[in-house]
Amino acid sequence: MNQSSSFDLKSHPDKFLIDHLRNVGLFCKTTVESKNINSKFFGLNDEIFANFSYFTGVSHDFGKGTCNFQSYINEKDEKRKASLKNNPETRHGLLSSIFTYFVIKESFKELKFQFLPLIGYLVVKKHHGNLEDAQDEILSLDKDNIEILGRQIKLLYFEELKEIYLELLPNIDITKFICGYERIIGEIKSNRRGFSDYLEKEKSIQCYLLTQLFYSILLNSDKLDASGLQEIESNKVIPFDLVDNYRTIKGYDKPKIK
Repeated sequence: MNQSSSFDLKSHPDKFLIDHLRNVGLFCKTTVESKNINSKFFGLNDEIFANFSYFTGVSHDFGKGTCNFQSYINEKDEKRKASLKNNPETRHGLLSSIFTYFVIKESFKELKFQFLPLIGYLVVKKHHGNLEDAQDEILSLDKDNIEILGRQIKLLYFEELKEIYLELLPNIDITKFICGYERIIGEIKSNRRGFSDYLEKEKSIQCYLLTQLFYSILLNSDKLDASGLQEIESNKVIPFDLVDNYRTIKGYDKPKIK
């Protein structure tokens, strides 16, 4: 286990949460910077790409900072551990995804592309599963899940999380997130219709590719750090010609006949 002596929260039985978040964030950023991705195709730039990837990496396991998850990850008895795992308050994906939305929204306030925070939400929400329909993922913010989120917020180890993000994201105030999480949930839900309309336009290609790109980078970086490897395996990251290949497959590279 890495020596983060002033921190106690864990992401895995043998890894501190701060170390895992830092490593995954840096792996994500390094992956983007090492690839010749045409960020202009998405109407963005290389700096935004790298920073967005870093933000998803350092935010993706925020929800592990609850009492329930820490009890689960430190439990030695397998029966008790299985019971804790099945507790709704132990889950971390949805809480982490809402926090990621907040981080990206706060970090790119001047960006015209309004759905980038929502893409971050989708990427993190399913980083332990498969990407599903975007509207369905937003609809999962129903009454029951919102009540669970409210209980999880109260179970957060606030002081240590504050210290963690003071180091990893010094410009982000997690107090603002905790006090305003209900408003953030409402904002995500209200964006569903606008996002749906946006996806019906040609720009949906960009949204699809952006989501797949950052989802794959996060998934690879997360597994890379959890495995204890120290270097990014180039054969497992996104190919630089992903966009061009997709456009060719779909026929978007051919001019339309009028």
